[in-house]
Amino acid sequence: VKALEKESDKASMTRLEEAKKELATVANELAPLRERYENERQMIDELKSCKLKLHNLKRKLEVMEARHDVASAADLRYEAIPGLEGRVREMERTRQEYEKSNERPLLVETVTPEHIAEIVSRWTGIPVSKLSQGERARLLGLEEELKRHVVGQEEAASAVSRAVVRSAAKLSRRNQ
Repeated sequence: VKALEKESDKASMTRLEEAKKELATVANELAPLRERYENERQMIDELKSCKLKLHNLKRKLEVMEARHDVASAADLRYEAIPGLEGRVREMERTRQEYEKSNERPLLVETVTPEHIAEIVSRWTGIPVSKLSQGERARLLGLEEELKRHVVGQEEAASAVSRAVVRSAAKLSRRNQ
């Protein structure tokens, strides 16, 4: 857009107007996602902050008990910590309800194997179902898959699949 603004011919002006319209369209589409992202980020940050405060209060409670400061320890144990624990539970419940109401959250605190499989699938073009299929299941279906692809070579396909299964089982020689 900035480069087109420097141009003065009619074609460039037309392209500039089209680019500005497209930029406005993309910005309008992006606005709800940004708002959703900010809401999720705020929810996660608040939860982390509360968990950190809870951890610090528990540590402070241990120090108070070690110093035999019964009044402060009782205040922490029976008022501050239970209140903060209730707030953390409420925030976690709210987050879980939010995640259930949305088809897929933009932000997550933990990375799961499904997340990794999805990203690797995007990079490699291999479908997620193939990536997440277990090694054992792949090895068990290898012979049938080879026979399906290599026509007229059933004996060779069987030999290759047996060799691959032996190799996967760390048995390189037949006598082992």
